[in-house]
Amino acid sequence: MKTRTQNPTPDLQKIQMSCDICGVDSTSVVAMEECGELIQCVAKELRGKSDKTHMEEEIGDVLISVSNLIYIYDLDEEKIQRWIDFKQNRQMNRIRRLE
Repeated sequence: MKTRTQNPTPDLQKIQMSCDICGVDSTSVVAMEECGELIQCVAKELRGKSDKTHMEEEIGDVLISVSNLIYIYDLDEEKIQRWIDFKQNRQMNRIRRLE
């Protein structure tokens, strides 16, 4: 696996404009649909029907959707980061116990 430095991030100005025009309901529904499309893409990967370009596209859509949700629901990114840190540390502890 490659070493990454950071996740790709959508353009905040475009996020704001899109969400302000589309509204909470539409933006939320699109986020749910995009997550479903990524789930299908991962399922195909596990069945041996690999399509890296399609997976990259769907991950891009989900990353945009997550940014949209953070914006429309006015979520605290520092709290989200703390949850990410907590969950990754918990996973590392589980892995260490398996060794």
